[in-house]
Amino acid sequence: MSARDEPVVVYAGTLVEVDILKSLLEVNGIRAFLQNESMGVLASWYVSPGGAQPIRVIVAREDADEARRVVAEFVSRQNESAGEEETSFVDGDESHPDSP
Repeated sequence: MSARDEPVVVYAGTLVEVDILKSLLEVNGIRAFLQNESMGVLASWYVSPGGAQPIRVIVAREDADEARRVVAEFVSRQNESAGEEETSFVDGDESHPDSP
């Protein structure tokens, strides 16, 4: 197998993250595979140092550029959501649904 034919890792994360991303890639016509799917859940420290981001999303090299675009959009939306969660509904915030 030449370097041109080798698959490319485009993302590594948790099972939930990689499942969502794999679906997004497939919707965009990119075939994706998950590496360490079972071991990443059962013994994440075995496949990744410290157990961080144990499952990898792999695509064909020819799809890598388009896959990276989808990944970048996915990560951007994740960061936006995380930022909203961190800054919204602070104790004493009147917009909090549980505020009196």
